[in-house]
Amino acid sequence: MRTIYKFTLDEYLDDERGKTTYRPKIPMPRGAEILGLAEQLGNIVLWAIVDAEADAEVREFVIAETGRYLPDDAGRYVGTWQTEFAKSALVFHLFEVKKDHYDEAVANHDAATGKLS
Repeated sequence: MRTIYKFTLDEYLDDERGKTTYRPKIPMPRGAEILGLAEQLGNIVLWAIVDAEADAEVREFVIAETGRYLPDDAGRYVGTWQTEFAKSALVFHLFEVKKDHYDEAVANHDAATGKLS
């Protein structure tokens, strides 16, 4: 059944606080079509059309702050949002990691050690 799901990015950033480039990995139903993102009630959320009965896959994203490093594997642009911090506006941009890069990283991952080979 096709439906729209909401994914709260903050839930996937707990171990990444304080960095200038974030790399959340979000489990989504396979084939999810991303619609966009926005700030909602103080959280950054992403909406996608999904097949609610599909198996899950992990999708990797890059969040980059304006004026900071953008990794080479930052692929398709998803959206931009602004947030206020210490009386100044910060602007962030979300990209989905290039699928071929992510597939290569998964293929080279050693599950026993948790390291990339």
